[in-house]
Amino acid sequence: MTKKLQQQRDNYIAILNHDLKPPTIALVRSLELLLKESLGILNKEQKYLLKLMLDSSHYMYFMLNTLIAAYKYENKEIKLKYDSFNILLLLEECITEFDRLIKYTGQKIKIQSELNDTSTYINADRFQLKRVINTLLANSISYSNTDSDIIITVNDIIEYDISKLCIKFTYQSNSKDKKTFDNIFKKYTTHKDKFNRVGAGLGLYLSKQIIETHNGNVFCSREENKTNSFGFTLNK
Repeated sequence: MTKKLQQQRDNYIAILNHDLKPPTIALVRSLELLLKESLGILNKEQKYLLKLMLDSSHYMYFMLNTLIAAYKYENKEIKLKYDSFNILLLLEECITEFDRLIKYTGQKIKIQSELNDTSTYINADRFQLKRVINTLLANSISYSNTDSDIIITVNDIIEYDISKLCIKFTYQSNSKDKKTFDNIFKKYTTHKDKFNRVGAGLGLYLSKQIIETHNGNVFCSREENKTNSFGFTLNK
């Protein structure tokens, strides 16, 4: 990359971070305040419109954060903050945050763990790992069939005599776009039938950067019985 092009990218990210994030946060907080009826009673139509605006604002804020984080990972500007925490509790925390969404889709999220009490604790950056889990959960919900189960399998595996934690998200999908699925962790790859927002592809790309910065690996697979799997492994 030329010095001029790098400078253009740096300026672009600076604009996102310093000029666009603050007003976006202000917009989100203002809409939340209005929906709480802190400034007056709202009718049903007004609440519906404000809810749509708030959802769009949340997505815009998510996009800004994802773009900035992806750029920082590419330029190795992110320093992980390792800590010991219970991975099963983190998974349950993430699932709880999606309760409102799956209530309308009819899907159920289940954890199947083969870990014993001592192996549930891992050493990683909790905040960054939560970002990965939320992204994989969001994609599993968006790709999978309605009224189906999303299974999160957590277990220990051995690769090249190294003990690793493996977390896999498995679900049923009627999608036939296997080529796109096989490239799902590449930058800006999206599912053209059901989840075609650029932010989705960028989120998965960022997840790959986060896991690889932890010296782990991501994976995905699609079986002939329409079973899809996303996941990652981390050294323990």
